Amino acid sequence: MLVQVNIVCHCYLRLYWNCGIPKDSALSGSSPSNALVSFNYNLQWHYLKNCSDSSFTANYKGGNNYEGVRFYSNDQSLANYLLFTNQQLSGSYQLNVNIERTGSQRVKQVGQNAFSSAVKCVGLNIVIDKM
Repeated sequence: MLVQVNIVCHCYLRLYWNCGIPKDSALSGSSPSNALVSFNYNLQWHYLKNCSDSSFTANYKGGNNYEGVRFYSNDQSLANYLLFTNQQLSGSYQLNVNIERTGSQRVKQVGQNAFSSAVKCVGLNIVIDKM
């Protein structure tokens, strides 16, 4: 999570795009068709700097799956970040973050053992005093 927060702060301070103009990016890929382990992934980002209060919103959505000889996994993740100037502490910023990850894993053997997982992380009013 700290790496993701660092990236959001970096985008806010270092990337000089105009407010009100959204930026989008995507990355996807897959394994070669003859690979022993197959995989697919699709990642999407959306950034927007608000003109009225200079807040910065960053949203992420991603998914991946992979399949090997004995194992299969399918995972999805979402993240939303809102970074804004802290009005009480001059020179600092505040961050709200919501990260969710869900997934399912299955063993490809007798009995077909499987499990699902879900992780949610929420951070509100995180003060960042140096960037």
